[in-house]
Amino acid sequence: MFLLRREGSLLRHEVLLRSAPGSERTAFALARSVAAHSEPVDVPDIAGTPVVACLRHERGSIAGSNSQVGADIRVVTDVASSTLRDGEWVAIAVRRPSRAETKRNQRWLEHRGTYTHHSLETDAVVISLWAGAASKNAARGAVKRIASALPGFDLRTRADVVSTRGQTFGFSASAVAALAAGIFLPSIVDYSEVLPVGVAASVLLASCAVLSARGVLPSAASRTRRALRAGGLPIPPSLLVPPHAPKRAGTDKNGNPTPPQDGDYPLHPNTFLVGAVTPLTLVAPHSGAESGAESVQERTAPPALREPVGPLIGSNAGAPAFLSADDMWSGVMALGEAGSGKSELLGALWGYDAAARTGLLPTSPSLRNGHGMIAFDTKNDSKATASYTAWSQAAGDNIIRIDVSDVNNPYGIELFPTTGPAVGRARRVVNALKYVFGDGIGSESFDTLTRVFTAAFAVTPDVISEVRGLEAGRSPFHYANILLTSRGDDLGKQVADVLRMKADRTGDADAREATEGLSPLYDPQRTAAQRQALVKAPRNKMEQLSAAEHWWSRPKRASWASLLNRHASVVVNFGSVDGEMLDEELSAQLAGIMMYTLRDEIQRNCVGWWDDGRGTSIYADELKHLAGMNPTVISWFRNDARAYGVRPKFATQFPEQLDKEVRTTVMGFGTLVAFAQKDSGVVDSIVRALSTGGAEWGAADVYNLPRYSAIIRTTLHQGPQAPFTVAVPDFKAIRGAEFVAAQAAGLTPAVANHPPLGMPPAPTAAVPQSEADYLGHDYRLPPPA
Repeated sequence: MFLLRREGSLLRHEVLLRSAPGSERTAFALARSVAAHSEPVDVPDIAGTPVVACLRHERGSIAGSNSQVGADIRVVTDVASSTLRDGEWVAIAVRRPSRAETKRNQRWLEHRGTYTHHSLETDAVVISLWAGAASKNAARGAVKRIASALPGFDLRTRADVVSTRGQTFGFSASAVAALAAGIFLPSIVDYSEVLPVGVAASVLLASCAVLSARGVLPSAASRTRRALRAGGLPIPPSLLVPPHAPKRAGTDKNGNPTPPQDGDYPLHPNTFLVGAVTPLTLVAPHSGAESGAESVQERTAPPALREPVGPLIGSNAGAPAFLSADDMWSGVMALGEAGSGKSELLGALWGYDAAARTGLLPTSPSLRNGHGMIAFDTKNDSKATASYTAWSQAAGDNIIRIDVSDVNNPYGIELFPTTGPAVGRARRVVNALKYVFGDGIGSESFDTLTRVFTAAFAVTPDVISEVRGLEAGRSPFHYANILLTSRGDDLGKQVADVLRMKADRTGDADAREATEGLSPLYDPQRTAAQRQALVKAPRNKMEQLSAAEHWWSRPKRASWASLLNRHASVVVNFGSVDGEMLDEELSAQLAGIMMYTLRDEIQRNCVGWWDDGRGTSIYADELKHLAGMNPTVISWFRNDARAYGVRPKFATQFPEQLDKEVRTTVMGFGTLVAFAQKDSGVVDSIVRALSTGGAEWGAADVYNLPRYSAIIRTTLHQGPQAPFTVAVPDFKAIRGAEFVAAQAAGLTPAVANHPPLGMPPAPTAAVPQSEADYLGHDYRLPPPA
């Protein structure tokens, strides 16, 4: 019997087995099948429940073509948690079907055109569903609600309260009939002995009615109560007389057509033939929020990962577990809901890298000649920025913090080249916009944007001085937006005219390219109405980005190339600063542009870095803000970035919101850190990733993970390792010398079980060590020794 009962605020999940050899092993096997912990307990007392109800098949109901593939076993406990009150319960009694029942069920389904159904599986079982509650309505309601949540259960049913009323009524009615016969029959027929016989029969039947009402005579109700007192339920009954079998249309012996006959329900009306997963839905503790303590089967880390081969990841079976520093190039992807521990882990990985940069920890040979670190904190709370800053300070490492939303901060990053032909620079800008906006920038918009950005890069101070109302010191984004008539048709036309005159007067190559590019828009024969038809769609995109003009036009900007070549440690913070905050859409657009341009500059500046022992670690606490509308950039990090020395370390709270190809890419990173997930699609993806190579993992293993625990799938020397579980400690509690010491000695139990602490305040001022150190345009890295 599988039992789910309410005890106070908790739900208890129990399996009651008949005493027999191997029954204890069966109980533990059932627990493992739902990733639960099991232990022997006393037989629960459920016999005192005032009302018991049983589920019964409703005549005429038929089954559909339902399997239990992909069934969510959490639903039943979720329903029970909102249905059962203290002392109430639901239970499923189980037995094997007979061969006759299996054949009758198959014939019954196939007659109705159903060839795929969970009851046709080889391991199907016969069940009866019961509930106990304080009232008839509660008992009936519990049975019906649980039945509706059973995976693949599609029969129409009703809930019958178990009582002696039917049997008692039958005896009583028979007694009245016998008495009436004894009184009235002698007046009809000449049979003087009818009266005493009728009276005697009436007395006997009336006595049976009384005994039935008191539960003395055997009945379904008395058998149920007796089984409950013994700690179980009646075995699901079988039919004594086979039901009418279905028949196809045919002809009789005289050649007359005979109609088809659907046949009767093939089982006892109180029983149902279902897939083997059905009774397990009552004993999966991880399924509901009120199921008490949750558990996950601990998987031991491979011995090679118990040695300090890289950053400490957590504790496993009482011992430290590590990731391989030499395999970081294959990528780290952490998946988990808010508060699961993924940000804590990412901060510790940053802390390890910072300590290695300053010599507190060993440096990987693949980073012997330099290791840059770039992090994107795209959340509004700036917590990741504070964490990275604190970790760098604890390691004594310099860090450059860029606050994107701060309208008064003069420091920024030059995302696009400041030299070279204007048309080439323009195409790099528009390619980045295409990455962010995806299909929102079609071929015509792409062409128009390329033309206006070519002109925008040609807007030099001498051009600005000749256009009344055109502000100096603005960005190419600002001037491109003007050429898209965002500030009226006249101003855009003036800029185009001045560029044309400059090209004619000086022969300047950029001005000439700009003039030629703007001819479809600002040809003297082109009307304002015709111009609007070309600029409307791209202008909508540019107007969104114009809200970040304070970012585009910052006066002191270091290029990606400069930061990469200096192996700088940089945190790009999109969060609120002094109350200033970007809206989420604009923040994601800027982040996507930054990721695209960073990849572009890595390809241009970091060729051969892996062989030279140089590298760049890229951190992202929320990947969905950086992934844009095109999977190519993130896919590049997995497929091609190694030769450039890139080490991606990403996390996301919303893997289901990632593009499918992006999600597939990051799930294939060398290291996958899976914290608890509730989305069934994501859970299935994680299970598939963990099970590659033959390891057995189930959805319950991921769903049931406690907070600050994770499943790790990683590599060592490019070889896959068996996935294992870890408890991620409160790393920030040991930030500093204790963290460095723990990398070699592992975690003590006290640290491993340390409660989460609050984040210590970190400096909020984004002031570089010096302006020259930040800008660093003339920096040249010495050749490797």
